[in-house]
Amino acid sequence: MTFINAGVLSDLLPTLEATEGYDFADFSHSALELWSADGAVYGVPFSTSPGFIIFNRDIFTAAGVTAPDELLSQGEWTWESVAEIGAELTQDAPAGFYPLQQNLYVGEFWGAVMPYIWAYGGDAWTSDGECLLDSEGSVAGLQLLHDLIFESHVIPPPGEQVDFLSGQAAMTGGNLGQTLQLRDVGFEWGVVPLPAGPAGFLPVIGQAAIAAFNQSRHPEEAKDFIAFMTNAAGVATMSQFFPRRASRCWIRKRL
Repeated sequence: MTFINAGVLSDLLPTLEATEGYDFADFSHSALELWSADGAVYGVPFSTSPGFIIFNRDIFTAAGVTAPDELLSQGEWTWESVAEIGAELTQDAPAGFYPLQQNLYVGEFWGAVMPYIWAYGGDAWTSDGECLLDSEGSVAGLQLLHDLIFESHVIPPPGEQVDFLSGQAAMTGGNLGQTLQLRDVGFEWGVVPLPAGPAGFLPVIGQAAIAAFNQSRHPEEAKDFIAFMTNAAGVATMSQFFPRRASRCWIRKRL
């Protein structure tokens, strides 16, 4: 919404509706929600990926530790259970091994941190810009994350390089794009939702969209190009190669 509120994006709706053969009504309303305001559409999503946890089942089996999907089926898949199974997995583990690898120290910092905060009922800020990082829920979620890194050593600390695909971690924060890397791995793997917290299950979605800036040198051509890229044929082509990537907005969905 920052770009929309700043008034730097062009309304794409007139162009999309006027483009012959373009079925704008076929788009998911919820997917467009982040890019729409006051009857205008400022972006067309081309990547809407849920966040989840990918786990190496072989590691759990070898260690005799309950796997995440089993905990999920028992109604016990929580951030607290992540801490518990993490402690079990670190027993007799080799140096450089961590139960949970997450991209906390790269460009996707907020995407990795916010699930902890939201799961505990906190948030980063309100819609009108008030900071909520000192709220009870935010502090509780961040305290858990701190403890997982610096106390129980479940998550790698800053400066530590860990590769889930090579077996250096039992679990990793994942999304649709990362599943492409699992096609040729030599271990059995599974996927579970992000763990629940006191606020319940709060799935997180990473989304990117194609937009046109008002100050473009060729604004009409830019909007026509977006209509071409996001028609039925264009979306079908992009979905084969672009499940997700690029800079994204992170939102939560309460299901």
